[in-house]
Amino acid sequence: QGLKWLVGENYAFMPHALKAMDWLAAGALGDLRLAEVRQTNFLTPATPYYHTDWRRQPRFVGGFVLDAGVHLAHLLRRIFGMPLELKSLQAQFNPALPPMDTALGLLRFRSGALGTWTSCFAMSGGSPMLTLRGSKADLMLHHQHVVLRSHRGGERVFKSPNIGFQGQFTHFAQAVLMGKPLVFTPREALADLALMQGIVQGKLLKP
Repeated sequence: QGLKWLVGENYAFMPHALKAMDWLAAGALGDLRLAEVRQTNFLTPATPYYHTDWRRQPRFVGGFVLDAGVHLAHLLRRIFGMPLELKSLQAQFNPALPPMDTALGLLRFRSGALGTWTSCFAMSGGSPMLTLRGSKADLMLHHQHVVLRSHRGGERVFKSPNIGFQGQFTHFAQAVLMGKPLVFTPREALADLALMQGIVQGKLLKP
């Protein structure tokens, strides 16, 4: 019907994530070999997200793991595409976080690169949330900055003023008011969801 529909994955609009994509496109990392995703946070009743009903009593698979994971799944899929092979394990350590609060994954991508995925919301936080290891350099994506570290010893740091919400809403406003094409489609959101369902269910799905 010509409607504009944007799924709210703010990581797709984070300035430092976009800078990371620029470095990748320029070949700064060389051949990508390993990807390491790490999402860890010890959720307690003092955490604002802890009391969200649709997260604590989910009607979808994966609970907090899937809810938080789609954002990093988008970046991983954007860099490598969908994995060709996936193996995973799941656990629930906190009874208040059904149906699981932890998932570990092993991934193999079409390029030959391998990946590890760690999501755990029953342990203390860790950073960076995404590490890419290449033949020339490593890249570490944190919540509000990204680091490019050359194997020769040089290092570049890009700090972000925000975590993507401003860019997300600005882009959507331009799409609605000015007719600009959306850079992130609902079909891509389904692909991100399919990747996360693979991690929480142990099998790859077609988006």
